[in-house]
Amino acid sequence: MKIKEEHDIIIEHHPHHESLNKKLMKDMEKVRDPKWGIPDGVRARVTDWHADSPNIDLVVSWITNILYERYPWILERGYRLFFSNRWFASYPRGECALTHVHLPFSWSWVYFVNTPKGSSPFIFTTSGKRVEAEAGKVVIFPGNVYHHVPKTRCDNRVVLAGNINWGA
Repeated sequence: MKIKEEHDIIIEHHPHHESLNKKLMKDMEKVRDPKWGIPDGVRARVTDWHADSPNIDLVVSWITNILYERYPWILERGYRLFFSNRWFASYPRGECALTHVHLPFSWSWVYFVNTPKGSSPFIFTTSGKRVEAEAGKVVIFPGNVYHHVPKTRCDNRVVLAGNINWGA
């Protein structure tokens, strides 16, 4: 018997994603460094885990506002959000991300930067919920939720992703 889990998944669209995503694509080229490589389970090219730019900061601020609005108890109890890391992942044709989680983080997120025709969806493995790749869309989910990306049928599917914790 397969049990399908229910999780609080947030999906939003950035109101100015067209101009923002052009800038993020340029930023990805700047943050590439000798560490540009393939981490365990992700069959994509991944930048340094601490990618940073003013445009990335805009995405982080937007996600912060989404979470504070969704979970007002964070601020009400005097907590704040900590974005532990963020990185770009570029998927060449035929590459994927194997099933994995982002423990010990409270939340993880994926922001779609470049989604050519043939871009693979983001899939929550246990529930089977598919989130179609669409430029400007962010998916925020609990860090303990298994997810994967099937083999992509295009070149240069690009996401900006990261992990979040909360605390005092």
